[in-house]
Amino acid sequence: MKPRIIEKISRESEEFAHLQLEEMGPLGDTLAHYNGKEINVSGGIPGEEVICKIIRSRGNRNTCEQISATVTKVLRSSPHRIKPPCPYFGPCSGCQWQHINYKYQLSLKRETVRHWIRKFKELGNVPVPATVASPQQFGYRNHARLTVRQGGKLGFNNRATRKFVQINHCMLMNPGINKTLQNLQGRCSETTNLTIRHSTNTSEY
Repeated sequence: MKPRIIEKISRESEEFAHLQLEEMGPLGDTLAHYNGKEINVSGGIPGEEVICKIIRSRGNRNTCEQISATVTKVLRSSPHRIKPPCPYFGPCSGCQWQHINYKYQLSLKRETVRHWIRKFKELGNVPVPATVASPQQFGYRNHARLTVRQGGKLGFNNRATRKFVQINHCMLMNPGINKTLQNLQGRCSETTNLTIRHSTNTSEY
């Protein structure tokens, strides 16, 4: 079924759209159509019917090259939808698939690779094996690059809206990074960016 806009909903100065979602796009978001344009929808899953808030468009509404939206309400949910474990999921935008169960994430990743391989005729018959599951879904990263705003607060900028989100604990980072993050929170007003590296093997940072 081709993704389509069902109706457009206006609420004061904000725009909302009632959409049916199809496959995952190259940016990791679900794809749909909006006013004849392709739209990247964060927080969606293929096959869902949702209400989305339009959060960014490049150019004007009629000629924009890219439109981004985020799910505000799920009308018909995918069986693969779960509750995101991170309280910052959505506004942070660092994690895109926490609302999808991990087994289905692996299937989506495999299908993405197969999709792009089929773009090349000479690679069309290359077999793509099942995605190998990670033994550690969280707490594995040893490097964090943080934005500093509002008098030394540490966090991340949303990739679409560029709004700053203060982060006190990131589920992707190892415990050493999170401990350092908490110790530095509110104490780095002299800079605008901060990088933390923490070794799990040596405990050096």
